[in-house]
Amino acid sequence: MQILDLDHTSLSGTLPSEYGSLSNLQILDLDYTSLSGTLPSEYGSLSNLQILDLNSTSLSGTLPSEYGSLSNLQYLYLTDTSLSGTLPSEYGDLSDMRYIELDNELKLGIKYHDDTTFARYSLEGNERIYGNVGNERIDGGAGDDTLYGLTGDDTLYGRDGDDILYGGPGDDLIDGTHVNGHERNMGLDKLYGNSGADTFVLRSGAGHVTISDFDPGTDLIKLRSMDFDELEITKMGNSTQIAIDTKHLRTEWQVDGAPDDLLAILPGIEPGELTAGDFFR
Repeated sequence: MQILDLDHTSLSGTLPSEYGSLSNLQILDLDYTSLSGTLPSEYGSLSNLQILDLNSTSLSGTLPSEYGSLSNLQYLYLTDTSLSGTLPSEYGDLSDMRYIELDNELKLGIKYHDDTTFARYSLEGNERIYGNVGNERIDGGAGDDTLYGLTGDDTLYGRDGDDILYGGPGDDLIDGTHVNGHERNMGLDKLYGNSGADTFVLRSGAGHVTISDFDPGTDLIKLRSMDFDELEITKMGNSTQIAIDTKHLRTEWQVDGAPDDLLAILPGIEPGELTAGDFFR
């Protein structure tokens, strides 16, 4: 057996430890069931397992350190459970890991080894998340998060909440206004590219961001759902503000019936330092 998919069923009770003997199992999908109890340590023997999905169950306790032996594991889903604690340090040996989804009762607590080339952590609480030296994708999820890309060409998504995003060395893409489906993040995020040629994303109707270290001529601003000629770039104290001309605002880009035209604040930048070459769609 390579796939055991029992999601969205009436399955209840505890997880059978006997599943740990399914040596060829690649996908174990048990989300949206009524399973309870703790995670069997025997599942650490599933050496071919690539996807473990336990979202939306009543599982409790802590994560077994034995799962650090799942050398082929790539996707781990653990939101909306009663699990708690910190990911064991052994999970740092999972060099094929691509995506971890946690909620606010579980803490990441580890960094992946230097040969991890892609990682995405999607969390629902107020988290501090560190990337590694590879080219990573870090997703803050809901909550007021602080994301650190560290070295490499990273992609950082703040999503909901008031987030702080640090790109670190490398050519990073930093998006504090990421849209999830039709829902727009209305948080007020602070973005730091640090060194490298970074790209900052601006999106109408999704709150505004502060780009604290924009370097005209090196960094770029990616415009979503609008063009450069729709912008108003003006001085605001010692900063420059970027807004969308109110005549271009759509009804859905209003907050409580008022125009949401402010897109970004760039401290220490004069309006004349910005040209059309600093923007693209």
